[in-house]
Amino acid sequence: MPLMSLADYAGKNNRSHYCKYCATPEGMLHPPQEHLKRLTAFIIEDEKLPEEKAREKAIHAMRKFPAWKGKV
Repeated sequence: MPLMSLADYAGKNNRSHYCKYCATPEGMLHPPQEHLKRLTAFIIEDEKLPEEKAREKAIHAMRKFPAWKGKV
C-alpha cells in the first residue's frame, strides 16, 4: 500500500516502514499467516470470491509486497 498520508502508516507513525494493514498500531509486522488470513477475508468480502481463489490471490499479492516477499 502506498503510504500517502499519516493515516496510512501503522499507528499513524510516519517513521513506521509498514502500512496500517500489515502492522499493529505499535508498528510491528503481523505474522505472515495472520496477514494471509486477514487479506484472504478482505478479498472474499470485497471481490466475492470463493475462499480458495481468494487465498491464491492473497498469496500472489503478498509475494509482491516488500514486507512479505519470501515469507509466503
